[in-house]
Amino acid sequence: MNTFQLGQLMYSSEVTDSLRLYIFEPGGMHRGGIFFRKVPKHPDEEISAEEARKLVDRAILDDKEVRITDSGDALVFHFKDGSLIHPESAASFWAKVFA
Repeated sequence: MNTFQLGQLMYSSEVTDSLRLYIFEPGGMHRGGIFFRKVPKHPDEEISAEEARKLVDRAILDDKEVRITDSGDALVFHFKDGSLIHPESAASFWAKVFA
């Protein structure tokens, strides 16, 4: 079986309807992605964007790495080591999510 290592993160400025949230614990592990939308189409499998924003805000306060990907696995939001890496503004990101 072949194993592949991702060498470079891909970023996007396009915010799609379906997003996936990853919150990394110390040591670099996460518990899996959580799907979210402005209004969940599948409430048993997704959370709302408002719930996702609360989780992101808490993770940032706890200085955890946060990644949000679009449906093509490109990063649309990335916070790490106390800094927002992408996009330039969290407010503009959330404005697109809630638009």
